Amino acid sequence: MGIGSLLTHRASLVRRVALIDTDGNAVLDEDGHAQRTELTIPDIAVAIQPLSTRERAAQHQAGATVATHRIYAVDRSISTADFIEHDPDACPTPAAQDLPYGRYELHATQDAAGLGHHLEIDATLIGPALAVAAAGGATGSGSGS
Repeated sequence: MGIGSLLTHRASLVRRVALIDTDGNAVLDEDGHAQRTELTIPDIAVAIQPLSTRERAAQHQAGATVATHRIYAVDRSISTADFIEHDPDACPTPAAQDLPYGRYELHATQDAAGLGHHLEIDATLIGPALAVAAAGGATGSGSGS
């Protein structure tokens, strides 16, 4: 059984990118800084699991950022500069077993066993997706995390 069969959720990878004008130049704000927007890459296969109390305590004792979840993925382009968003309406997992709509901040993207097989991502659930919350959209369904 490959890891792909264990990645039962579908999520979006959200990446902050610079706005580019029609000439290929960065769009700058009034202070001369590049303006950014979010690029959403849908349908990333992941498994999202809440960390146990013991795992969270071990992280805290080590002085690391305390994550609330571990996300498994095979997409090697994921980095700590990205977010992962889970939308239960776009996820094939049955609603009774699915997670609610949420955005995860990524803290570490470990290469499992150092073999390039898959990533084990430490993440913190930071709340409902900003775009959906701002638009007054659905808060999701499921049993929670």
